[in-house]
Amino acid sequence: MKKFYICVLAIALMFAILPRTAAAKVSYKFELNFDQQYYYNTWNALTVTVQNPDGPDWQGTVEVERGGRYVKEVFVAEGSAVTVCFYLPPGSLDNTFFRDQDDLLRIYLKDDQQRTVLKSFPVPIRFTNQVDTGLLMGVLSSDPDKFNRLTSLAPDSLVLKSKVVPLKSHHFDHYLFMDNFAMIIVSDTETLQLTPAQQENLARWVSNGGLLVVGGGRGWQKNQASVPRSLLPFTPTGTVETGSLSLLTDRVKLVDSTGSRFLLTAGNVVPSQGHILLEAAEGPLLISGNCGRGQVIYSTLNLEDPPLNHALNFESLWNYIIGLNRERLFRTVRQPEHWGFSQLVSSLALGNADLVFLSPAKLFSGLLLYILLVGPISYFILKRRQKWEWSWFTIPALAIIFTGAIYAAGSSGRQTELTHYQVNIYDIYQGNQASVESYSGLFIPRRG
Repeated sequence: MKKFYICVLAIALMFAILPRTAAAKVSYKFELNFDQQYYYNTWNALTVTVQNPDGPDWQGTVEVERGGRYVKEVFVAEGSAVTVCFYLPPGSLDNTFFRDQDDLLRIYLKDDQQRTVLKSFPVPIRFTNQVDTGLLMGVLSSDPDKFNRLTSLAPDSLVLKSKVVPLKSHHFDHYLFMDNFAMIIVSDTETLQLTPAQQENLARWVSNGGLLVVGGGRGWQKNQASVPRSLLPFTPTGTVETGSLSLLTDRVKLVDSTGSRFLLTAGNVVPSQGHILLEAAEGPLLISGNCGRGQVIYSTLNLEDPPLNHALNFESLWNYIIGLNRERLFRTVRQPEHWGFSQLVSSLALGNADLVFLSPAKLFSGLLLYILLVGPISYFILKRRQKWEWSWFTIPALAIIFTGAIYAAGSSGRQTELTHYQVNIYDIYQGNQASVESYSGLFIPRRG
């Protein structure tokens, strides 16, 4: 009987020391890009918001599995929530680098002892079209809904619908992710001031072909502080108030442009960079300047104040801006053609000897030589020498030699050495600008 109790106690102790899933005290929600779709040709943003309504303070990690494994540490105070952002590669790279992946997204919350607190059900991923994407227009404003009317100005020929996206801080944290936007509008930076690193990403995005529209009027100083000075084709110095706007062109028509007070940004056009697109008797209204492959347009009027708060004036001005940049805005977002190099680098990384060391032609030639040696050549030699008993030795010996040679060629230099393959692709632009893509593969030999 004593042995029975000892066994029961031992089993109880064993279960007591086994790792167990910690009790869940936090929850989370996630958002994938802007429409819960995974982009095929461009980078993706997955935001995970960890909520801790009841406390106590919680510290742990957020883990995301999607082709690879991504981990970020997080601290959530009692009664608060914290959002972390993961940037995931384009879906087109899945078949190349992540051959064991499935089209599922998994999210885990783990405490500071790496015990799973909360595990999501696998979320099926919806992919966008492999060729075309919609027109995404990012808006930095305290009231971005005012710009929803821009979606009606997009042509019906666009494959996917255009969308106005309220910009948040994490949208500026990853340069490659910003390529999802065809146009970015900086109207009111009251709610978000860009850091120097984010401003640098904004400048790179413009140089890569983006269209940036910056508003003036009230708040021109804060808008100017959020945009790199080198981008602006206009140097603001202050504001002036006028009671009317008399346009010097009929390409834009403004209604109710008299009898109100309008606030214009005063300043100077940057020499050799800016030129006036739209001008009134009271001063320039739109000034543009090229930057790399992109363009920056500065409006001396606030983009939300009179006279642009009138629907007809809003549509007239933006139709003019979009018409000038139609080719830039509605270009199809495609993978650069040289991304095909990733297939080569992947083959190197995964150790495909047929692509790296031996071509199919060489393998066929070696096999043909082996057949000739074992068959006709051995037959004629042994027949001439009348040494048929030697075949018991020559045929196995030839098989061992050729098998060993093929194995040595396939594993040459790979038994003990860690091998790193890298291919860098450079796109050279004007103005000492370049875009670099680097593809790497790491071969780690097995030990023992």
